[in-house]
Amino acid sequence: MAQFAEALRLTAFLGVSPPKDPTWWSDLTGSQPETRVSKPQVGLSQETGTLEGRTLVLSVQPGRVDWLLNPGPSQLEGSEISSIGEVTSALNIFVPQMLRWLETAPPITRLAYGATLLEPVGDTSAGYNRLAELLPAVHIDPKASSDFLYQINRPRKSTSNIENLSVNRLSAWSVVSLRKFSISFAVGSPPIIPVEPSQVGETATAVRIALDISTTPNFHGELPHVRLGEIFEEFIDLAAELATRGDVA
Repeated sequence: MAQFAEALRLTAFLGVSPPKDPTWWSDLTGSQPETRVSKPQVGLSQETGTLEGRTLVLSVQPGRVDWLLNPGPSQLEGSEISSIGEVTSALNIFVPQMLRWLETAPPITRLAYGATLLEPVGDTSAGYNRLAELLPAVHIDPKASSDFLYQINRPRKSTSNIENLSVNRLSAWSVVSLRKFSISFAVGSPPIIPVEPSQVGETATAVRIALDISTTPNFHGELPHVRLGEIFEEFIDLAAELATRGDVA
């Protein structure tokens, strides 16, 4: 069954202060962001714009940079499940851009890749049956269970052969019900959440896998700059392994 990406993220912890006014968003996309929020007194900025119909967000704060790919308006209005597309197509948009940024990024002491994935299922019981396949060490009663959440970290030595480099593989597994609805806003009034059935979309059920793959904090010093792309691609492979094979050691 196809898996969809709800969101993708790259996080870099910097070994130096970021530039005062980075132009990374426009340098990467070749266009200007649609919005920019800046708080120079505390070193915070956020730029948001469109990348191939998705929403690309760059968040910069002291010592940390986050790139996020989220659904754009068309994904929010389209199918039952809001996503940035099937995992492969979403990665084909996100990964090349992140590899380009890593080529010119400031010194990085720690790198992380986050992905929230959705696998549609017929109902909650079917979702728990699917989780039972992905989590062989966990006993799940699909008929008498609810509100299940399983989270685990299984660190693994990096395949990059960088001395003392290990990778955290944090994963969280659950079954979720998703429902679309519109919220009305009026200036000076609180948002209005619809109660009319005609204003509320059908409920969709999915297995949700939240992944956070990162270098462990016990690695000291900067990550080798010429190896950043290799490390990031290793993260992509580790996430794919977890998403397809389940909770493997």
